[in-house]
Amino acid sequence: MTFREILHYGERVLLEAGIEDARADAWYLMENVFGISRSEYLLSMQEQADPAALCTYEELVQRRKSRIPLQHILGKAWFGGLCFRVTEDVLIPRPETEILVEEALDFLDRCRKAQETDMTRQVLDLCTGSGCIAICLSLRQNYAAVSASDISEKALCVARENAAASGADAHFIQSDLFTNLPGRYCMIVSNPPYIPRKDIEDLAPEVRLHDPRTALDGGEDGLDFYRRIILEAPQHLVNGGGLLLEIGSDQAEAVSGMLERRGFSGIRVCRDLAGHDRVVQARLERKYQERN
Repeated sequence: MTFREILHYGERVLLEAGIEDARADAWYLMENVFGISRSEYLLSMQEQADPAALCTYEELVQRRKSRIPLQHILGKAWFGGLCFRVTEDVLIPRPETEILVEEALDFLDRCRKAQETDMTRQVLDLCTGSGCIAICLSLRQNYAAVSASDISEKALCVARENAAASGADAHFIQSDLFTNLPGRYCMIVSNPPYIPRKDIEDLAPEVRLHDPRTALDGGEDGLDFYRRIILEAPQHLVNGGGLLLEIGSDQAEAVSGMLERRGFSGIRVCRDLAGHDRVVQARLERKYQERN
């Protein structure tokens, strides 16, 4: 088969299987197996491909057809311009989570410009998973120490590998939220599990069957982790510290209300590129923090 025929085969199989982004996935599998760039493909599309590599490609297409995520087949995912190793022990990084990183960097930058020196020292990423948020924060600013935690030691192994591969100076800790984290931080960020338990079975097979359930299940209403984080965060934030949380698109009002009742101020909801509510951020009022 020629390279052109091989790519058309992959596209056809995945389209018939109802795979979203079938054409893109067929190309990424081809790129991975044959080590060929787009320009190289255009120059050699009529050439015969190596039969052994063709067999590998066909096997990977069949795996994708069975709804195994492309990222698990390739063993990697792109986030924030960086390549991260992923396994079934971590949530696959989503592009919309990049909004959380951007808002966190903006928060730190505003604190630095305001010369709030105590606000640029320690940053915490809860429920870090692959470590993508913590690693991006560590690499894109050089004035705050970044720590990250997860309840899963298997996830932390992946996160540490990603940090080492990227050269990020991030510290990873096994902890059930704040359990093993005695310090205070200028900013806490988190993309916690937020899918209502009853909705998990309705998710796409790629998510339902292959993302860790512990990274999806937010309890009966999807808000269990927000309740715990918002309740305990004041004891782990410095005066005026920031809390930034990724949310489901219909959770902004509920999470904002929790923050307000817990004494946070400056509550703001940020939308992703699709126009969906994606991040809620707030600062802990100084007087409230002093009382607690």
